[in-house]
Amino acid sequence: MEWRDFEVDHIINESLLQESAKLNVLIKDYGLGDNFSVNSFQNWSCSHHRCNRVKADTTFDKSRALHYLLIAEKKAKHVQRIYNATEKANRVNKVLAPLRALIENGTISRQELVDFANTIVRNAEVGLNNPLVICFGLRMEDVYKNLPKDAPDSPPYIYDWLESELAKELQKQLECRLTLWESDRNGETISVRYALWDLEYDKLNTLRLRWWEILELSLHTEIYGEFIQNDV
Repeated sequence: MEWRDFEVDHIINESLLQESAKLNVLIKDYGLGDNFSVNSFQNWSCSHHRCNRVKADTTFDKSRALHYLLIAEKKAKHVQRIYNATEKANRVNKVLAPLRALIENGTISRQELVDFANTIVRNAEVGLNNPLVICFGLRMEDVYKNLPKDAPDSPPYIYDWLESELAKELQKQLECRLTLWESDRNGETISVRYALWDLEYDKLNTLRLRWWEILELSLHTEIYGEFIQNDV
């Protein structure tokens, strides 16, 4: 396929986003799960623009839709990695291209750039020993009101399950390196502190967690008064 002919097609129609009730029924009927997103690699496919026009807003029957979704799902993680790498390369190039131009036209010297880079590295080393620490908390009363059927129903197993599910969601949504720092359980509440490295702060604005809420957000030195002695 020529690049000029390429379009992204939605297996489950994007137009259904305007009909939430109908979309929810379809997702449930097709067994796609609560985390299914119409605009995701799991629902996108490569399409010739003419074929995409012919398909338009056709809704596939269940067996055909699941067939295409299974194909997309098998490739989704690999494609996501390629996308992330390409986006990272683009961000880096946007920064480096002007620097290269400044060096080539003599505005800054190579030595000035090296000195600047060394300063950044020194600051980064400090950042490795001073991660962001976020405290998450929940009330067990809220949990018991909406406890899934497949969840444990008695301590300490339910506490372990809740913390495990939190860790999975943080890894999935924040996509950064994190370490459980503290955990406190008193039967009525649970609070945990996670140390996070290389976090894109904008992702905190879109963070969605069941039961858990952010109670505190500080640098490690602000809470414990010292840097981490060894990188974890």
